[in-house]
Amino acid sequence: MGPFDNWLEDLAEIGPLYPLVGSEGFWVAVVAFFWIWWHMAQIRIESQQDREQIEAIGELGDLYESLSKDS
Repeated sequence: MGPFDNWLEDLAEIGPLYPLVGSEGFWVAVVAFFWIWWHMAQIRIESQQDREQIEAIGELGDLYESLSKDS
C-alpha cells in the first residue's frame, strides 16, 4: 500500500489500516483475564510469604522486640 493520493476518501473504501481489525474485544478480554489472574497470584504468593515471616519471627511481642532492635 503506497501513500494516499486523496485524503478525502472514505476509510471504509481504503480497507483496514492495521492488522487484525475487529479482534480488539478478544484482546481486551485476554488482558483482563491475565490482569485478574496476576493479581490473584500475587495475593496468594504475598500471603504465603507473610505467613512464613510471621512463623519465623514468632509471636507479636517478639515482632515488636525484633523491630525495636533493628532501629
